[in-house]
Amino acid sequence: MVQCTVHPSPTQSRKKGPTSAGPIKGELVALWSQAGNNTAVKNDAGTVVHRFYWGLKTAVWNNDGDCAVLLHVPRFQAFKARG
Repeated sequence: MVQCTVHPSPTQSRKKGPTSAGPIKGELVALWSQAGNNTAVKNDAGTVVHRFYWGLKTAVWNNDGDCAVLLHVPRFQAFKARG
């Protein structure tokens, strides 16, 4: 999961939250930007719910246009940044 903030001006900074590996098909995700311990629990219907906490001290989704994006990336390749 990657948090993104949409701004009308491209010169404004964009906040990014940590990324997390998570659920498999049929499982649910609950995401909090506050502090807490990541857990996976079953709800009353027996579905696994992955609870993720980013540990931030300020609100993330506090403006119109803010969103969380859930991505499915079965494979990836990492590249080192060059300065």
